[in-house]
Amino acid sequence: MIRCEEILRELSNYIDEDITPELRRQVEQHLGDCRRCTVLVNTTRKTLTLVADNYVLELPREVAERLMNRLNACWGTLFIPPPENGLERER
Repeated sequence: MIRCEEILRELSNYIDEDITPELRRQVEQHLGDCRRCTVLVNTTRKTLTLVADNYVLELPREVAERLMNRLNACWGTLFIPPPENGLERER
């Protein structure tokens, strides 16, 4: 039986369908039994889809401000909100 560590190691190959039929069978069997690895595979696929589509999510201003405040509280001033006019601001 394949283990979680092997799923992580083969994740990219599995998603790209670049593994042997036997390894695919083992991975899919493991995913049927392991919720954590299933979430990992599904989240990775969704992330790749969003990145590949160049999808831009426009947040309402209030939500964006709350998010920036929360990020800055956790990480310091690494996150600079976008300027009002949409042009890049110098750091």
